Amino acid sequence: MGFYQALPGFTRQLRHSRYCSGRVAHTPGRLFTNTTGGLVSINGYSQRIDRHRLSNRTRVAPQFVMSVVTETAAGEVVGIVGAGRIGQALARRAAKAGISTLIGSRRGPYSLATFAREAGSLVRPAAILEAVQPEIVVLAVPWTNVADALLNISDWEGRVLIDATNPDSVEALASLDGKTSSEVVAEFAPGAHLVKAFNTLPPELLAADPAEGSGRRVVFFSGDHPRAKAIVGSLIARIGFAGVDLGGLADGGRLQQCPGSPLAGLNLIRLS
Repeated sequence: MGFYQALPGFTRQLRHSRYCSGRVAHTPGRLFTNTTGGLVSINGYSQRIDRHRLSNRTRVAPQFVMSVVTETAAGEVVGIVGAGRIGQALARRAAKAGISTLIGSRRGPYSLATFAREAGSLVRPAAILEAVQPEIVVLAVPWTNVADALLNISDWEGRVLIDATNPDSVEALASLDGKTSSEVVAEFAPGAHLVKAFNTLPPELLAADPAEGSGRRVVFFSGDHPRAKAIVGSLIARIGFAGVDLGGLADGGRLQQCPGSPLAGLNLIRLS
């Protein structure tokens, strides 16, 4: 099996027109929105405001609407849905590589305030509907929460979705009627260009320095869209790992899905 050669770094600016609902104005490193309904960002956090349910004691003054994320010089932002050990490990690893992340949890952005302070200015808590707006989004939720996490996104419009999930049991895997787990996830994400990655290593290895001696720790990935795989391969290299392309989701995804696959938990180092 040959090793995948990562392409040069992929960068893009956020598309403010679908970064959140309502009318928005975008300036470098800042995002503002009105409060006529939809997502509102306040002091780095976000919440959904229903104008019909605002009480006299609930007001969102314009001067308190702050930037959601500190963009890198290249404008790179990666969304992460799921703030468990995998999601947090990837957010920290991306920050160390100078890549900003929006990390969302079903418990809401305020639940991640302590983690965000510890992780640094390139990591920002967000509502899940915000975290899915960047060009690259990592899905890192428990298997039983996959459908709920993707429920409100009707069309991914070609954005790259990195599937870092795994079925939680052999029985769950056997219930997929011969499909790979990522093929099932793709069905919940219409319009997404899905790539399976970051699912074979335990969180402690994803969080650790990928450099080992004269080599780098291997991350396997697979997918059916060449452009999406090139983008993910570049991201893997940017955060310090050595990417190995396993092919399409039907074959490569089967090799790397857990539990029970031959690559699950395999800690390999690619020597320089």
